Amino acid sequence: MIFKITALLLASFLAASVILASGCSASFKKTGDVANLEKQAEETQLIPEIKEQDADCNSPNKEEIFQDEIINSLDRLFEQGADSSALIKYIDEYAASATAQTMTTLLEKLEYVQRANANSFLNYLIESDAQEKLYELFYREEDITKENIAIIGDTVLRDGVLRMLEGGFKFVGLEGYYYPLIDFEYLKKYAQYIEKEYIDYLEIRAAESNYIYSRDAAIIISWDELAERMMRAEKFLIDYPSQTPRKIAVGQLFLGYMASYIYGQDNTRTWDWSTNIVYEEVAQSYNKTIAKYQGTTAAGILNKLLDELKNNDFTVDRYFIDIPDKYLKDAIKAYGLDTYYMISEQLKYLSYRSDMQNTAILNYLMENTLANITMIKAMILLSHFQNILLSGIWMETA
Repeated sequence: MIFKITALLLASFLAASVILASGCSASFKKTGDVANLEKQAEETQLIPEIKEQDADCNSPNKEEIFQDEIINSLDRLFEQGADSSALIKYIDEYAASATAQTMTTLLEKLEYVQRANANSFLNYLIESDAQEKLYELFYREEDITKENIAIIGDTVLRDGVLRMLEGGFKFVGLEGYYYPLIDFEYLKKYAQYIEKEYIDYLEIRAAESNYIYSRDAAIIISWDELAERMMRAEKFLIDYPSQTPRKIAVGQLFLGYMASYIYGQDNTRTWDWSTNIVYEEVAQSYNKTIAKYQGTTAAGILNKLLDELKNNDFTVDRYFIDIPDKYLKDAIKAYGLDTYYMISEQLKYLSYRSDMQNTAILNYLMENTLANITMIKAMILLSHFQNILLSGIWMETA
């Protein structure tokens, strides 16, 4: 099977426009033609002050207007073409003034832009000789830091890498290439300003961006650690059932972890290729997870899977190979990962040739409730690229 990396296109970003009611208005410092968005973000007062003529507005409305303007000003930056590094500078400046709800909106928008930036920069790396230059200069991904980029002679590449690092990214080496990956550990600096739901989300994402669980089609963490990541993701889905972009991201990770825990990956199967017998350490890990997390959907699925394995002498044969598929479908249904919102939001990050084709694919997925195992395998079983998928790259099979 040949894997083709397809860059994602940023969907139309709908900037919110808030109508100021009750005669209240806000004033802004005019910025004119903007040549340098980062400089503008630093030097321009983007948050308006309430004018004296607005003194008759009651206090709650003033605060609501102020929070709306924090969001609207970030939207204006986006509309002017600001990248994630400029948005982070803006968020840094106003995080202490924003409510937790406002911060949720700002960080959602930031992550959306980060995905687009990852796509754009990856295209540049692939279409030029930039990848080769990076590999010549940096033998380890952890060496690509702000302190070390001065050795990059190509100014376009150096400035691009700097903007990515300042935009909340790190670089990871996979399959012989360097990829920009959202650094969620870095975003944890906002923890004091956000609600627990967002903190829990960042913890799950940071565990993956700090140490990705798979490289080159091989699982590089222990089976027990893989199970722990799966269960932390499931707990998030249980604790926060509302349909949000964070549920989509954690749901993808949950399914990716589960698929890898059940099937393994090309270079780290859960069974011995020569005998088709499930490894004892894998079965032991299943037992441990079932005992520790009784009552959860994942533990229930693993318990059924273990019974199937026992009945088949722990042999993965032609009869058994498709059995786990139904359990993955059960997990999708259990947490509503096949709803219209969950599917349509993900389609925003996919690149199709026409809106008609986009609609046809969405209708197909809805009719099949995302339970078609071919689609599941395309999304999940290639989970050694799951971390990249969440950073803005989609894997296709050809």
